[in-house]
Amino acid sequence: SEDEMLALTRQLVDIYRADLATSRYRRYTSAAVNGAMVDDCVNEINHQLEFLALKVAKAHCASDGAFHYALVNLVHDDHANKGHTFMPAQIALFAKVRDEIEQNEEGAAATGVASIDVMGAENLRLDLGQGLKMDDALYQTTIEKLIAQRWLEVGGDDESEIRLGPRSVLQAQY
Repeated sequence: SEDEMLALTRQLVDIYRADLATSRYRRYTSAAVNGAMVDDCVNEINHQLEFLALKVAKAHCASDGAFHYALVNLVHDDHANKGHTFMPAQIALFAKVRDEIEQNEEGAAATGVASIDVMGAENLRLDLGQGLKMDDALYQTTIEKLIAQRWLEVGGDDESEIRLGPRSVLQAQY
């Protein structure tokens, strides 16, 4: 009957979808094959991006052990500076936090990853220099945005440390 044929067709479609999902999963989770495919793809993309002074960069992130990819500028000029939505005070805060993390040897010795405590980061907003000011609400918004965009990340047992995120690590290489 027509109802039986329709039910059988639905069953076959469901089986096909499940098989397709499984084969995709297998195809993209084979570490050796996947790594080679991704590297080949990234190399081709980078070849196409050369004339724009952009590159898809790859870096190993110590905090999570994973590889991360990001589009990075190879030339730092006025055009590159227009590619973000941060205000001067927010940029100054990020620079201070980044510099403080890079100088902090205690965090790196204890955990293997350099970091500063959350309170230390908040205190940095009080001395941004160049007449820049930042209130508490803007500080919170800025830190949340930097974490969401993976410039910074929160870590430690009680999430009381701020570390450089994968985007910061990648951008620092270029």
